[in-house]
Amino acid sequence: MIKKIFQPRLKLLPGTRLTSFLFIGASVLIAGAVLFAANIYYNLDTGEIVMEEVQRVTNVIRATAGLIIGGAASQNPSSGYVFEVVGQSKLATTTIATGPLQVNSGFIYGANDEYLRLGVTNDKFEVVKGGSQYEVCDTSGNCVGQGVGLGGSGSAGQVAFWTGSTSLSGSDNLFWATSTGRLGIGTNNPQYALDVKGAIRTGASGTAGQLIITNAAGSNLVFQANSTMSSNLTFSWPADYGGANYVLTTDGSGNLIWQSVSGVGGLTGSGTQNRLAKWTATQSLGTAGIQDTSTGLIITLTDATTTISNNLTVSGTGRHSFDGILDPNQVDAFTLIGNITGSGTPSITGIGTFAGNIAQLANYLQAPTVKNVGGNLTLQTETSGDIILHPASGKILLGANDWIETSQGYQIGKSGTQVLREMVPIFGFDLPVKTTTTTAAKISRDIVNYPLNPCSAGTNRVHKLVIRYGSTGTSTIAIATASGEYASTTLSNTGDSSKGTVATVALSIPTPAGSCTTWTQGTDTTDWWVTIRLNQASTEIMIYQIFLAGYDEIQ
Repeated sequence: MIKKIFQPRLKLLPGTRLTSFLFIGASVLIAGAVLFAANIYYNLDTGEIVMEEVQRVTNVIRATAGLIIGGAASQNPSSGYVFEVVGQSKLATTTIATGPLQVNSGFIYGANDEYLRLGVTNDKFEVVKGGSQYEVCDTSGNCVGQGVGLGGSGSAGQVAFWTGSTSLSGSDNLFWATSTGRLGIGTNNPQYALDVKGAIRTGASGTAGQLIITNAAGSNLVFQANSTMSSNLTFSWPADYGGANYVLTTDGSGNLIWQSVSGVGGLTGSGTQNRLAKWTATQSLGTAGIQDTSTGLIITLTDATTTISNNLTVSGTGRHSFDGILDPNQVDAFTLIGNITGSGTPSITGIGTFAGNIAQLANYLQAPTVKNVGGNLTLQTETSGDIILHPASGKILLGANDWIETSQGYQIGKSGTQVLREMVPIFGFDLPVKTTTTTAAKISRDIVNYPLNPCSAGTNRVHKLVIRYGSTGTSTIAIATASGEYASTTLSNTGDSSKGTVATVALSIPTPAGSCTTWTQGTDTTDWWVTIRLNQASTEIMIYQIFLAGYDEIQ
């Protein structure tokens, strides 16, 4: 009985073992496919197919013969390569830490026979093009490296210069001494900041040259050729400093020679600038009492008298200065032709009439009576126009740009001064008005005729608006006509529309034709009015009063 318990009760019929083996194999394949399929999904957000769990389980995708990513369905890796990517590739995503791309003594090729060579020779990183050219270039085509074709050689200290488009060289004829900071031209051992062995030329035909030597104070000593030279000139300096009272002379061939002036007309002495010289000894000069001011002569003698043996005639239109008392009774046959100018506090005595002349004094006349019998008296300065006393009309006429000014600075008649002539109300409402609109609103009555009187002679008319208002923003006030805006300006923000602030703004208005001296009240003009608009939304302005003011501006 016990044996029967362990006897097999499943009886395999002929052909069932093969069937069972196939069944088991098919089950394993189905289970693997289910596992593989369960770990592959399509990401709708990114459009990617993801194998997630296989990577997590195995951490590797292995292809023993070769692996190609992308390309056609039947495409194999290129000959000689075990891994190939067709299209763009990415080493990592933003959610996985980026790791290194390791190439052991290999090459990364481009499409035009260029490649990166990594670690092939002495662990170098090389960019190779055409088999022997080495270049690194930016997107603008600017390259560095052996590929740009640079060559040549030089020695330390030599200044490099181009001998060809890709070749550099050096020479001892252009040398920079690094230790001393000196530049040598024609020498490799400069002893000065600039050391030139040979001739130096400044300038060229058509351009004048200069040699400039500057002292410590910043003043320059300039050597330059005369502009009228028509041939080359060469001067050779003496071999020594010469001696006292020596001067440089030339032999006519450019050789400069020291020559003593002692005993051959040499002069000594000193003087004062602008004074005439006088002999103080046979070979000595000093200062005379006559001064040449370029505008006249001044004779100044100490404890001496100037004697004029003949008549003294003073003529010309300039100033003739006499120091002291000028008395024609003491000068025989004295004739005044021109002007008299006194210095200090001069006196003029015994002179009754200056016929056709002007007495000019530097300071003042003592108790004079100044008149021009039978005509106007003209007061004139050298820097301004005339001031004319006009007895016939009782006027004082001022020259151009002249005015009368009090000792406290109050100016009368100054050109450009504006004098208020009159002012009329033009507000179009009996009560203050308020607006918050940013479009133009009419705030005055229509002005159909010129409302002011003519301007005075010698003036121009200037029109201004005098406005009392309050606002919470800036605004634009304008003169408008049927054709549109005629003139405008900006009113500032007062900060409070409930409180009035007065502003005066100049604005042009339509006026009658011709001079303002002919304009009269009631003269027909282009109809016009005043508008206001706010420059910012959510602000307001309150207008209390508006006046049109007419000013006469002195010419």
